[in-house]
Amino acid sequence: MNARLAEPVTALPLTRLAEGTRAVVTELLRVEDAAAAHLVAVGLLPGAEIRLVQRYPSYIFEIGRTEFAVDEELAARIMVNVVQRAADNVRRTS
Repeated sequence: MNARLAEPVTALPLTRLAEGTRAVVTELLRVEDAAAAHLVAVGLLPGAEIRLVQRYPSYIFEIGRTEFAVDEELAARIMVNVVQRAADNVRRTS
């Protein structure tokens, strides 16, 4: 019997994603400050699905139909699990 073990899913910071990648928020680190608390207030909670729209000059991500911009320091505190990589979003024609 050739059983394969599933690889454990490791959360990544939002800063590690490519533009267009969809992910689910797993954790928001250090929510004590006002900026992080604001993100929680607008729905950036564990379980929320987001899509990274832009990485530079600031990180822009979507939750539903709303876009949010954060700096790199705050983006690094948003931990996510990838749902769909950016390359998966491109339809292949062959």
